[in-house]
Amino acid sequence: MYQFTTASTRKDLDQITSLVARTFPNKGYWFFVDMRNGIHENDPFFKPEHSHIVKYKGEIVSHIGILTKPMRLHGEQFLVGGIGDVVTHRDHRGQGLSSRLMNQVVQYMQNNDYDFSILSGIPNFYHRFGYIEALPVYKGHIEARYLKNIQSTYRIFPFK
Repeated sequence: MYQFTTASTRKDLDQITSLVARTFPNKGYWFFVDMRNGIHENDPFFKPEHSHIVKYKGEIVSHIGILTKPMRLHGEQFLVGGIGDVVTHRDHRGQGLSSRLMNQVVQYMQNNDYDFSILSGIPNFYHRFGYIEALPVYKGHIEARYLKNIQSTYRIFPFK
């Protein structure tokens, strides 16, 4: 039986961190551990209940987080909810858990006077929750010959 709730304990936060890190291994486990612990410890707007979770037999198997930030635009202040760390354990995918959590998160933000929310994610997926593509994604490149003139603590090695 799945239990839909929000994080409430340090154990919940640690399980979320582990789930996110294992789901996105391309950046490395410790990258996500450091990132999430930094948010938990240093973000003045972080609240554990902004982590919406699904538990199965006491273990967190799905998560969506809200990063809350006030934003000023043309002298007006807005409350913005950034959607992040949308993950479901591979053994529990295909059951609509993330969709139910997304609906729960959107409802939470509406009930708590968020002015708008943003996310960066899979194109043509989040539109069913009311999101639209607002900003194009830009990619650029720098020719390697120009990198040698950049002052940096990083060392540049030729490609072999």
